[in-house]
Amino acid sequence: MIRLLLTLCFASLPLSLVRAQVVEEFVVASGPPRFAEQPLVAGNVVAWQRYGPERSPDMIQLKDISRLDGGVLDVAPFPAFRVGLVLSADYVFWGYGGVVGRRLEDLRLGSSSDVRVGEVGFAVAATSSHVFVQDWRYVGGRVYEGRFLARRLPILGRSDEAPQEVTEFRQAPLIGRSVAASERYFVWQDRNPDAPEDTWKIHARRIDRLFDSGEDRTVDTRILQQPVGEGVYLYVHDSRLIFEGASTTGETRSIYLLDLDTQQTPTLLRSGEDPNVRLTWPSISGEYAIWAEDPGFFDYAVWGIRLQDGRPVGDRFRISGPKSGGSWPMIDRNIVVWNGAAFVGGDFLNYAVVAAELDLPGAEDVGDVDQNGRINIGDAIAIINYLFLGGWQPRLRLADADLNRAIGLSDAVAILEYLFRGGQRPGLPR
Repeated sequence: MIRLLLTLCFASLPLSLVRAQVVEEFVVASGPPRFAEQPLVAGNVVAWQRYGPERSPDMIQLKDISRLDGGVLDVAPFPAFRVGLVLSADYVFWGYGGVVGRRLEDLRLGSSSDVRVGEVGFAVAATSSHVFVQDWRYVGGRVYEGRFLARRLPILGRSDEAPQEVTEFRQAPLIGRSVAASERYFVWQDRNPDAPEDTWKIHARRIDRLFDSGEDRTVDTRILQQPVGEGVYLYVHDSRLIFEGASTTGETRSIYLLDLDTQQTPTLLRSGEDPNVRLTWPSISGEYAIWAEDPGFFDYAVWGIRLQDGRPVGDRFRISGPKSGGSWPMIDRNIVVWNGAAFVGGDFLNYAVVAAELDLPGAEDVGDVDQNGRINIGDAIAIINYLFLGGWQPRLRLADADLNRAIGLSDAVAILEYLFRGGQRPGLPR
């Protein structure tokens, strides 16, 4: 059987193997205008807040993109416009005036059992060890003050442990994605509301010293609170902080990258010197830094740059296609998601949650088509089923074992060769 497959596919192998930076763009889910808000990604899971159809509630929805043509799961009713949805590798959290969560594994198994995080505030971030909650109160003049709380994970249904206070703040930004957490740092922003010329400051605290305020790192964004109450968008991965900032107070916003473990000055990723181009919504993973650019009329597109050892390498490149939009982008590893658009029949517009998979040199998950954590004969069978029997659709990068930028019989053969003939590991140049 293997010999026959080898004969069939080797005759059609291309003469050159080319890897582009954007491997594949695809629609996660789509619908009518105002379809969804604020997509999030963690691993192979994408979550978003969908506006409800007529007389139906808004809904948190989730999809596992290991299988592109898989179904969408309804998680819980929740207002689509409201902050308070957080996705981690193991949990999805939501709530406003009290936070609950659900294990992703329970969702996959069809369980609806929720865990109670706390009775106040809303979720703002989560890591493998903690979930973070913001609790605030209005003090006048569009100013909210309050505190951040954290609760240890896993919760596993326990109600005898209350969230602990991490820190207080004097003014909360009136935007989402102004707080973030990684396995190394918790970051937030604050300013003095009694000083009109005070700029937004980003504060960073190590996770292993989460309840100790003695050694916080402070970064001045040089951004004034214009419009009133608005802060800066930011994100953190490991020790790398990406944020909106300015070279001098009051300048147009640029995108900066900073290693919180060092005393180095921030690295400029994208200059905001052109006042006609708005730069916003930065996000970062271990492999890429991304952001959105709007040259005018809300024509957002997602751009990014490759990272190597936490430093930018090469030129910036466009991630989203010419018609797929690019607002509110978020990245985890090499998967980017954003609010965008999908075109059916060439010109019929659907509003959509769109994703792109970026190149990942040296990745060891190529060939693990079903994303079960290992390469086995089931991955070759999944490709054959997709090609000839109407089976589920794999993602291109995972199934492209021979790196020819397409899913074909040669990919199944490459996997079988690796498993039974000592062939080269899938995903390595041949």
